[in-house]
Amino acid sequence: AITCFRSIPELKENLISYGNGGDVTRFSGPQDSSSNQVVAKLGQMLFSLDNSVEAVAPIAFLSAFREAFPQFAQRSNAGYSQQDADESLTQLLYTLREVLKKFPDESDISGNSGINGLFVGQMESTITCNELPDDQKAANVEVKMHEFSKLSCHISGDTNHLSDGLTAALSESIEKHSPILTRNAIFTKVDRIAQLPPYLIVQFVRFFW
Repeated sequence: AITCFRSIPELKENLISYGNGGDVTRFSGPQDSSSNQVVAKLGQMLFSLDNSVEAVAPIAFLSAFREAFPQFAQRSNAGYSQQDADESLTQLLYTLREVLKKFPDESDISGNSGINGLFVGQMESTITCNELPDDQKAANVEVKMHEFSKLSCHISGDTNHLSDGLTAALSESIEKHSPILTRNAIFTKVDRIAQLPPYLIVQFVRFFW
């Protein structure tokens, strides 16, 4: 994740500015919390990676991250416990959203700005009741728009390409209440991307229900 952040110019530039003592009030987020330290240490680490000819150890960033989120500091007799990569990325992105609500060169904070402006897209979900008669299905389709910050790529024996896994994850069967049938029923939910974010995060899911 850190390597990916480093390759996003507008994110890296603002993280380095934040970490190197820039005017943090310009980012419109909280200014005195453990989350601030996480973002500041991340920015300082990225600056070191760009300017040091020696190997850079992420000790300061890891310490701040574990202090802010103690679940990632759990230890066993063998050392630090293994952590889920997606959980840590999700927590880090949440922290960045809270602290970097707005980038200084953005005109306002309406809509998707700051971190959300980089990673959040729009999804259209179409939900159809499988148990309705065919002549009633089209008239009772439910369409919703919602934001998304990542896509899942389901990996199974039939997955040969990234597009296969993404397509599989965009369609699913769900059970929910049908007001027409006045009982729970099986619905098909199909997601379609309405607007891609500038940078798309894909989670590879090897095990899923």
